[in-house]
Amino acid sequence: MRLKLLSLYVLSCLLMAANASATSVSWNGYYRLEATDIRNYDLDGEEKNFLLHHLALTPKIIVKDDIIVRARFDVFNNANNGVQTNQVGAFLGNPSNAEASTSAKFDDSSVIAESMSVETVAATQLYLTWLQENGAFIFGRTPKHFGMGLSHNAGINDFDHWMDTQDVIGWKILMGNHMITPYYGKKSEGSIVDKADVNILTFHYEYLNPDSGLNLGFYYEKTTSGEKIDDAGTVFGGTPTNGYSPEQINVYLKQAYTGFDLEFEAGFLSGETGVLKSGTPVSFEASGFLANFTFDFATDFHFDGRIGYATGDDPNSNNYEGFLFDRNLDVAYLLFNHKMGNSSLDLNNSAVGGASSSSVDTDYIGNTMFIAPKLTYKSSDRFHYDASIIYAKLNEVGTATTDDYLGTEIDLGMSYFPNDSTHVRLETGFLLPGGAYEGNASNSTNNAFIISGKAAINF
Repeated sequence: MRLKLLSLYVLSCLLMAANASATSVSWNGYYRLEATDIRNYDLDGEEKNFLLHHLALTPKIIVKDDIIVRARFDVFNNANNGVQTNQVGAFLGNPSNAEASTSAKFDDSSVIAESMSVETVAATQLYLTWLQENGAFIFGRTPKHFGMGLSHNAGINDFDHWMDTQDVIGWKILMGNHMITPYYGKKSEGSIVDKADVNILTFHYEYLNPDSGLNLGFYYEKTTSGEKIDDAGTVFGGTPTNGYSPEQINVYLKQAYTGFDLEFEAGFLSGETGVLKSGTPVSFEASGFLANFTFDFATDFHFDGRIGYATGDDPNSNNYEGFLFDRNLDVAYLLFNHKMGNSSLDLNNSAVGGASSSSVDTDYIGNTMFIAPKLTYKSSDRFHYDASIIYAKLNEVGTATTDDYLGTEIDLGMSYFPNDSTHVRLETGFLLPGGAYEGNASNSTNNAFIISGKAAINF
């Protein structure tokens, strides 16, 4: 309840401030709906089907020519995924029954009740931009994105389900083709005590040359947490002692040619988990990369050659080698998107666990090597058709299974653009699971199937 009241209070303050002094106020955002049917998601006969819808509002208030306040409000959200900062959307069909199994009241019955539950409004972004001659001062909760979105992904595509945000004070410096952004941020304030804070220091550099088609990027982030707030032990299976202090480095390259583009991003995770396992400190030693080779041939065909790699955690090592791509970075409709297989399996070191009947799009790309060629045919500006095949293997078999073959997936899709603001998408995928999903208990590995329809309206 306090979250709802806080969100409404922030929204009200923005509206009053806008009416009082702003020279310009604009409202943008999107409304999205999705219908999904997954057959055999556990590879043993179970199915999962659901309808989702979601509204995002992104007001922009120009207080003065050089002062801009931006915000984001997400309406109808999904608490089943366990993270409030997602944009999955609420399930269609959410009755106002808090005690359906025990209450004798009509209003508490899923079958009898004639009203639906009150959904939440979440204030997910709020930040100030103060424009300068050669840059800008930035303060508040901002979207977080770098490169291809390998590690940091703001979720700006029509059907992204996740978004990365950060609380920061930063300065964006522009010098010709160069952009330099150092900033300080906080992941947690704790109890206003130094040893309970989680702080981040970041350096973000980009070079963009439109004439040569070259784009280079470098991203460094150092996170430091105090002893009193380090809860990483529950993830890495040890005892938190000395503070969580990882270092993340990402590099990005894009070179555009006539009819051919090369795009590449690599991430490297090092530093300390702040956890002791069997009396020995656990350090990060993880890395991953994504490469995409794009070819345009004829006038209507477009080819993407996607190759990815993410290290997996070696159970025989005391360090942690598991690298995870951002959840928004999808290469398949089922693999690395929806958790598949037996509920006890966690093959990609995601700490999400195995397949779940209630979660949506919770899986990561991790502990894997994959290739995913994709062919797109544009019959017109309004109709696009695509087909892809995804082949994936585990890098570390670990103790959960004895086979490294994850499987092969075939995906087909069609996009329809009735106008500049609307995107309608139909998708279907067929997964032939590999022996990795058998685990150590000869679990079933029957084929899985997904069909999905989506629509996003931007305004």
